Amino acid sequence: MARPLPICIFVCCFFSCRFTTENSGQLFVNQRLIESKIQSVQPAAHIDLSVQTTNGHDSILIVKLTVDPKIPNDSLNLNLAKQILASFLTILPNMTTFTACKILFTKQESSFESKTFGFICLITPELVTRLATIKDSTRTSRGYVDPHWNYINPDLNLSLSLQSDWYYNSDENDSMVFYSIGSDINQLPQYRTETDRKVTFQTLSELDPGVAFPVLQISKNDKLLTVIRNGKVDYHGPLITVGLVMNMFDSEDEYLKNLYELAYSKKLSAEEIRTFHFGNADFRGHQFRHEIKNGQMANYLFVIKRFRKVTLVLNLIYSNDKEFEEIRHELSGLKIN
Repeated sequence: MARPLPICIFVCCFFSCRFTTENSGQLFVNQRLIESKIQSVQPAAHIDLSVQTTNGHDSILIVKLTVDPKIPNDSLNLNLAKQILASFLTILPNMTTFTACKILFTKQESSFESKTFGFICLITPELVTRLATIKDSTRTSRGYVDPHWNYINPDLNLSLSLQSDWYYNSDENDSMVFYSIGSDINQLPQYRTETDRKVTFQTLSELDPGVAFPVLQISKNDKLLTVIRNGKVDYHGPLITVGLVMNMFDSEDEYLKNLYELAYSKKLSAEEIRTFHFGNADFRGHQFRHEIKNGQMANYLFVIKRFRKVTLVLNLIYSNDKEFEEIRHELSGLKIN
């Protein structure tokens, strides 16, 4: 009577086993596009994609990147892994079939030694829903200039009164045209004054990290920021550029830190991020000096303000305190209701 017992144990053990398979190679029809999205966030000498499946379901996408061994270890972190996942998840076929994404960074320090840093990013219904909405035709306002030389963005409830001693910069046929603010508004191209100008969320989502979609640019001079003459660089500032990016991050500070780390492969401390007040609005930002050309230096102030679905980006360039005060005065009429 006791003989069936081993069979019973075998059956129970059989059903409790986990069968895991892993497939690699060409997995997706748009695999090259996926890999290019990953490269835009973290350059890698080699990218390998594979899918690990347990018991016929619970699929995990595995992304293996061979990265520059000079990258600091703490730069290969969970925040970077999340940015990589967000860069391609919306174009991943059957993305709802995956429960997680495992991202592995490998540093080949010598022919005999390598280090691997791995992170698991859960692919939750909330994440899929948030990113999937970017793929639809939802749009947000690019803003326009009204007859009184006010920049208006109705979706952001934003207005900025443009000062008459500045120039409105308009990119037309691959060249920059400068219009004196306060002059005849009818000189502007008609599309600059159309009240229903929009940009799709899909367009914003396809921008490379650190790139904002331009909606307004004004300058103190009717010349490009830098002009090379007789082998020397002439600087013509200050300059204000306004743009939009998608909200792919949890906070303004997180975006600033991640962007800085992507650009410089080092961390931006919390103390280096400050609050800047323009008009009636507060922005979070980071201020630094950077070479323009041929050793000429300029001050850069990069500030952002997060709205419900998009973030407003202001990139301010100036050479000294006087020019910074001119920028502050120009932005003093900024109102966000």
